[in-house]
Amino acid sequence: MYEKKAKDDYRILSSINLAETMIKSFPERIKKIYITQGKNEKLKKLITKNGFTFKEIKDPLTLDKKGIHQHVWIEAEPFPYVDVEDLIDFDKILILDQVADPYNFGAVARTAYQLGFQAIVIQTRNSVEVTPTVSRISTGAIEYLKVAEVVNIRKAMAHLKANGFTIYTLDAKGSPIQNTKFNEKTVLIIGNEGKGVRYQIKQESDYLLSIPMKGKLDSINLSNAFAIAAWEVSKSLDLD
Repeated sequence: MYEKKAKDDYRILSSINLAETMIKSFPERIKKIYITQGKNEKLKKLITKNGFTFKEIKDPLTLDKKGIHQHVWIEAEPFPYVDVEDLIDFDKILILDQVADPYNFGAVARTAYQLGFQAIVIQTRNSVEVTPTVSRISTGAIEYLKVAEVVNIRKAMAHLKANGFTIYTLDAKGSPIQNTKFNEKTVLIIGNEGKGVRYQIKQESDYLLSIPMKGKLDSINLSNAFAIAAWEVSKSLDLD
């Protein structure tokens, strides 16, 4: 489930949507661009228009034995993680408690960005980092978000609480989320795909919230659960 870290000096990004995001919004993070010969003519024009150069390659397998996703390959600067202290002026933060699947992380990041969350906190151990898959699945949304990688989530929670944030955690035994009036500075926590949020983190949260369900299953997909919760946060804070 875990994806290997990229090389320290650069990371590999691919897909047309992600390439367009990087070229338009984060050009300073791009080091090199490769495109399969005879492919992506529209993207080539965008690259040239924005002052970049690219190298055409005949055989994508020369870069990766699995080929190149959508025929574009970008060598980019390492992802710019930040410290928790850099997040205190925001008002909507997501904490991922040991989320392991890069596809879930990517999907969650895309929804978080679209619904007004500004930052995500992850743990250095037992969690997926901002990998190429995360970036691709998020279609570049993760690049717009601040991501803090911390050793101890509980300490990060304490620091955010001390700076005016209220901590809301998704849990099946919590109060119905649709009845919640969220505070202006909100932290939302979702947990591991199988185990959910750890006990001690739930104990130190201000509120436990649940998503009411009518079916016979006991849960829904992590990214879907977050989308519902994020909408409730946005509805409460942004749409009054």
